[in-house]
Amino acid sequence: MRSCGYNVDWQVLNSRKFLPQMRERVYIIGTRIDLGLGCEKFNWESLILKDLKEEETATVRNIMEPKDSPAVIASELTPAQLAKVKSVHSKRGTILSEDGRIDPDCKAPTLISRYHTLSSFSTKFIFEEADGTPCRRPRYLTPRECTRLMGFPEDFIVPTHEDAKATNKYYHAIGNAVCPPLISVLGMELMNCIR
Repeated sequence: MRSCGYNVDWQVLNSRKFLPQMRERVYIIGTRIDLGLGCEKFNWESLILKDLKEEETATVRNIMEPKDSPAVIASELTPAQLAKVKSVHSKRGTILSEDGRIDPDCKAPTLISRYHTLSSFSTKFIFEEADGTPCRRPRYLTPRECTRLMGFPEDFIVPTHEDAKATNKYYHAIGNAVCPPLISVLGMELMNCIR
């Protein structure tokens, strides 16, 4: 990239520093060489990014919707879906309630684009509601809970549970999204570099 006129640097960062989700991603920053001093190498250790060293204490329980919300109710697996998920785990020699569980008192695993797919072994489920009561059957994270896991603002529009097609597209898109709080911090540091 240098031959194209850019200084390029990269770093693996985890959103857990900002959010209740373990989400390691490679971030690549490129600045134009002609911007001069201060932009030769991106300052990952800057005062702004020192915040990354402090762990966010929020857990999944902090982002969960009330158990009686329509979205939570709609996110519960049907008996047929539950049988399918148990079959996926059985074929792998794992136990759904152990290996397919999101611990509400910990960080969530990485939300991926295939999250809302029954046949995906990486899909994890909620077994306990925010108030501590056990779920009747495991459930998916709701679209709003996924939005919160990713750090999007509360006014970010999510599909309603009545629109299954939009909801499925939403899960795919949110699993491919970047975490706005982390991107904001990187953007602020980039602006410091080019000023």
